[in-house]
Amino acid sequence: MKKFIRFTGMAIVLMLLLSIALPANMYAASAVTVDWNTAYQTIDGFGVSEAFHQSNNIALLGEAKQNEIYDLLFSTTNGAGFSIFRSILGDGGTWGNATDGPNKTMQPSETTWDWTASNDDQIPMIKAIQSTYGIKNILYTVWSPPAWMKTTGSVARGSLKTDKYQAYATYLAEHIKNYKSKFGIDITHIGISNEPDLETAYSSCTWTAAQFKTFMSNYLVPTFDREGITAKVIVGEKMTCSESLAIDSLNDAVAVKRTDIVGCHNYGSTYVPFPTTKAKGKGIWQTEISDMNGNDITITDGLKWSREIHDFMTVTQGNAWNYWWGACYKTYNGEGLIQMDMNSKTYKVAKRLYTIGQYARFIRPGWQRISAT
Repeated sequence: MKKFIRFTGMAIVLMLLLSIALPANMYAASAVTVDWNTAYQTIDGFGVSEAFHQSNNIALLGEAKQNEIYDLLFSTTNGAGFSIFRSILGDGGTWGNATDGPNKTMQPSETTWDWTASNDDQIPMIKAIQSTYGIKNILYTVWSPPAWMKTTGSVARGSLKTDKYQAYATYLAEHIKNYKSKFGIDITHIGISNEPDLETAYSSCTWTAAQFKTFMSNYLVPTFDREGITAKVIVGEKMTCSESLAIDSLNDAVAVKRTDIVGCHNYGSTYVPFPTTKAKGKGIWQTEISDMNGNDITITDGLKWSREIHDFMTVTQGNAWNYWWGACYKTYNGEGLIQMDMNSKTYKVAKRLYTIGQYARFIRPGWQRISAT
């Protein structure tokens, strides 16, 4: 297992971490002590998403620009070197449009399955980045189950009906099995709910910690065991940096078996330790963060994001950190690292892509963080 420090590209990351941590007047006077034998967490990677049709939007720029964007995001020689790709499990919602909206569902009714590849416009991008850049970590997160499973009869708002818990566990298992057999895609990680503490007019589904525990222990664990599902399960993905929604599952003798990773976001919060998650030996992934407000593409903003990663790695001691969209159609805020103008078929790259890339490109999956003053 490789260590976190390497004195080529990684020296840049070390200097960046030190520059964040130390006052300017201490640079020249301070010595750096690197303790190779004090190892902390193993790093699973850094990632981005192209959910809600952004993968298709990239393709609409034309093959040449599509390949340029792929390189900027995933190349370890010409780009940021992201190693995780986060996708949405299609729910068939009718909100949104072709530029920003949900994918079709592979299970439009309880008795009907439709494994048509075009139902998921992320599949061509996944295949391309896997073959070109060797991306292995493929995360599919559920924003909402299909409408027929929901208390609202819609993918918007509401929660999962209690009498559909088994149907939902089967739904997740079938996606993992069929994506492999029909599309050649290994879903290595499955997120059972995106921001379960938020009810929205777009795809969403609320959960409590107790509901997660019941679903995990009584339905998901036995179903995944029976079907031989090895994909790692991510529980939580709360809007803020917190393990609270996963606590009941972590403390349950059955549910904890497949609570492989506790997920969180970091909207409007600060990074904090996850003591129960650590005590249970489980992983911690920050699966989504971006700037929903302004779109500062300068180095000032870039350094802000480098500090974000530093705090997550050192305070929360997490294993994977993901930005929201890699490239997106929105040019007016910071949801994307790359902003695409769909009218002119051009794009701009924010400096945050490069500062985040100082981590993503040089710290590879399987490396460990070690002690350094």
